[in-house]
Amino acid sequence: MLSRDAALSIYRRVTAARDERGLAGSWQLDEETLVSLGFSRRKARTIREFADRYQVAPASYERWRTLDYDTLCREVSAFWGMSAWSADMLAIFYFGQPDVFPIADGTIKRAVTLIEKQILGGRKFEPMRARPYRTFLSLYLWKAVDTGYLANRPTI
Repeated sequence: MLSRDAALSIYRRVTAARDERGLAGSWQLDEETLVSLGFSRRKARTIREFADRYQVAPASYERWRTLDYDTLCREVSAFWGMSAWSADMLAIFYFGQPDVFPIADGTIKRAVTLIEKQILGGRKFEPMRARPYRTFLSLYLWKAVDTGYLANRPTI
């Protein structure tokens, strides 16, 4: 799992490389450049393959914004190099879907474990109780871990 700081560092390098080259998008960087900026070869390949396919058939991917969550997950996960986690991140941060709980995310898993130990006294955390707004629960959990709020709470 990539730390938030490492991801931010890669993002800054990619943005700088894109801007230096006068490109419209980071997806226009070639695979070797993406790898040199910190992406794994697999992630760089996924970005390039997605960019290439998008250019050939943009409507196929633009329609993702109209799909319900389950259909979006199936379609995104069918693309090489993308997973349920990828679909969750797109649903939350790109398509603004309000009811996504990315249980495959490492930080969310950590938050759930900490809540079960520190707050619920070993009882099971139930994100389904936050429906239809689980995205907002996810955002708060990420923030609680990032700020150290959960890590600094005394255990019950």
